[in-house]
Amino acid sequence: MKERREEKEQADNWISCKERMPESETLVIVACYGSDIIIPQDGETLAESIERVQREHVTVTLGFIGSDGWYGCDYFPMMITPTYWQPLPEPPKGE
Repeated sequence: MKERREEKEQADNWISCKERMPESETLVIVACYGSDIIIPQDGETLAESIERVQREHVTVTLGFIGSDGWYGCDYFPMMITPTYWQPLPEPPKGE
């Protein structure tokens, strides 16, 4: 039961990009739905494939907002626009 509560608390930390954006140039954790690679499954049209991938495929990574859009932690523009973000956690305290 404790494990599920922690999972819910973690899920609640996500902030919708529609609600608000992080400060510019601040590295955050981002969730992106979709993919820049679309491979139709048997009998699927390209439009159906895009819709399926946007529904089913999520990537969680690091990113930040630059002067002209989202960038990954490697400073390359992100191909998929994040839909959710959350601040980085505080680093562990040294012993």
